[in-house]
Amino acid sequence: MAQMSSFSFRKLFLDVLVLVCLVVAGISGYRLFYEHSVDIVWGITVFLVSIGVLIWNASLLRSSKLAYKRPSFKLFFFLLLGVFLVLAFAGVQPLASYKDAAIDEVGSWVEKGQEIAEVSLADYDVKIYPGSSAAFTSPYRNDTAWFVSLDGGSLKGSTLEVELSITNTTNHRAILGSYSNPISPGPVIVAVDSTNKLFRHEEQYVFGMGEMPFYDGEYWPGETRSGHLTFEVSLYSGRIDLYAKHLSSVLSRHLFKVCVVPKR
Repeated sequence: MAQMSSFSFRKLFLDVLVLVCLVVAGISGYRLFYEHSVDIVWGITVFLVSIGVLIWNASLLRSSKLAYKRPSFKLFFFLLLGVFLVLAFAGVQPLASYKDAAIDEVGSWVEKGQEIAEVSLADYDVKIYPGSSAAFTSPYRNDTAWFVSLDGGSLKGSTLEVELSITNTTNHRAILGSYSNPISPGPVIVAVDSTNKLFRHEEQYVFGMGEMPFYDGEYWPGETRSGHLTFEVSLYSGRIDLYAKHLSSVLSRHLFKVCVVPKR
């Protein structure tokens, strides 16, 4: 491998000239193509000349006569950059002003990106309004009647949350849900999308661990329970409806439409 030879002032001058051309090309290009604050002919001329001189300098620095001379362009560049950063953060003007302006510009880009992301996500949020209701009988017991009302909810991304009130409208005790009485379970509330995909609520209760859904248990005549259920649906589910269903059979009762997942 070739070793670095003696120091060359010519290479040092070309290194400085490369940095100057980079700065001039960057400033002229920014003012010409982004701010549109300079004359087009003058701006294009300065931009193209700086690019041309930059390419010419780069070819000279890569030539066999200078490639292995000192100082190394990488070492010179990072050393000069380090000096500029130290002076800028030390408050030396005008470098400190350039540093503050660059930080402010980057911060504004980050804020704009966050705002765009928030707006994009908000475009897919759906507010679910109260008002829908349904009366149904248990699939296996026609003498057990229930009344379910939708009290509100929301769809954020793929997370569906619904607020419900459920009332036992009969004159005898009745069971709703499958966790509190696994021997003689009642129907459970499920979400079904436009592809007939069934989604159970997220509050899973397994072998005594976890949280039962708010409605699960034995109801006295006229008793009402209110609470919320959470479902993780698909971003491509389309229309979402709620059903009362016995999970061990195909029997189910349609309750009402909840929402439609916006198309991506």
